Amino acid sequence: MGKLQLHYDKTLKLTNALIKIIDLSEIDDFQNSVIQLENYIKSKGYNPIGPLIQKIRTEIDEKVNCK
Repeated sequence: MGKLQLHYDKTLKLTNALIKIIDLSEIDDFQNSVIQLENYIKSKGYNPIGPLIQKIRTEIDEKVNCK
C-alpha cells in the first residue's frame, strides 16, 4: 500500500454525486440517512467509487445568549 498524500488548497470536483442535507439534532436520523443513501445506490445497480464523503457545517446563531 502506498503512502497517503495530503494536498492543501486543492479543489475537489465531484460528478454524479448524491447530496442530502441532514439535521444533526438527532444522531439516529443521520445514521438512517446514510443507510438510505447506500441502499439507494445499490438498488439502482451502481457500485460506489471511492469513499463516502461527509461534510459537516455548523452555524452559530449570535442571537442566542450562551454563557
